[in-house]
Amino acid sequence: MIEEIFSIAILLFFAKILGEFFRRLDFSPIIGEILAGIILGPAVLNLVKNSQQLSILSNLGIVFLFFLIGLSTEIEEIEKNVFNAGVIVIFGDLLALIACFVCAVLLGFNYLSSFAIAVALIGSSTAISIRYLAEIGELHKRYAKTLITGNLIDDVFVTLLLSVLIAHITNTPLDIWQALTIVLAIIGFFFFVLKFGSFVSDPITDMIAKMKDEQALIAVLIAIMFFIAAISDRIEIAIVTGAFLAGAIFSNTKYTEQVIIPKIKTIGYALFIPVFFAYSGLSVNLIFLSSFLGVVYLIIFCFMRCFFEYIGIERMSRLFGFDEQEARGMGLGMLPLGEFTIVVAQISLANNIISNNIFSVLVMSVMVTTIATPIIFKLTYH
Repeated sequence: MIEEIFSIAILLFFAKILGEFFRRLDFSPIIGEILAGIILGPAVLNLVKNSQQLSILSNLGIVFLFFLIGLSTEIEEIEKNVFNAGVIVIFGDLLALIACFVCAVLLGFNYLSSFAIAVALIGSSTAISIRYLAEIGELHKRYAKTLITGNLIDDVFVTLLLSVLIAHITNTPLDIWQALTIVLAIIGFFFFVLKFGSFVSDPITDMIAKMKDEQALIAVLIAIMFFIAAISDRIEIAIVTGAFLAGAIFSNTKYTEQVIIPKIKTIGYALFIPVFFAYSGLSVNLIFLSSFLGVVYLIIFCFMRCFFEYIGIERMSRLFGFDEQEARGMGLGMLPLGEFTIVVAQISLANNIISNNIFSVLVMSVMVTTIATPIIFKLTYH
């Protein structure tokens, strides 16, 4: 027990230290948190090993992460620009999804593994791009606002695909009609929870707020988060889908921005979420990544994902009236991989859909695209 507590302590400490270090370098903290797991894990120092306690904390990190994504998903904002942003982003995602799937199949992976790899490689993390656009004064422009809305739609789309993947895992191999039925069921679950939730979110928060105890409000929302996550797992959709929807239900209350998000961020980013990313680093196989095959896989997957995502979004943006520079900014803005890639890779590894070697390639893809995108942005806009 003491060894497990020590492992949690040292992993959390270095994850936060390295995360802050990379944040100050204007990179995503995710890089530092993953790097902490790689350095402390079996690949380098071997100070921290996988354990049941770390696995539980990591799983809670996924739940809190998706709850926060849901809280930050402004459904009303999506509705304002849903058609343009949706068509542009989903076209780019589908193009990259198909390209990565076909590429994985041609490399010898089975269909399920190929689908998992492809889903992992389409979840964009645009925080770095948006921050850079803000620095150069471009955030007020139409293409930047479309990019922000597109990122929200991308989150929903990848969550939907992840739900399909998990449903496939739990229901054994599916034929096309079963898969279509599950997709429709998941979409129906999305709409039911969001529509029903929109009627009860304000009354629930107003009633609890009368107690004048912010901790009570947060405790009830966390309980609701776990409840909806448990229901979604029970009906074999995905725990993360339930957590995402729980957050989306409460994304537009008058307490969301000032109270709910800051306090949930404090809880999530103080412990669970950094441990999740650091825990992912523990399973990275540096020996394979440094091998010829590992380097080839990394280059191929990064290229196929980035090239087809960029081409799809840039071309479609031009069709919707954006000029060349704006379309280029839209395409570059969706290049960085992030938390969705790690989540899909982690779930796929836990269910033996992908090997530890491919998991390592996917994790490294996040680091490569996260570091490369700001550099490409600066070269392009200067």
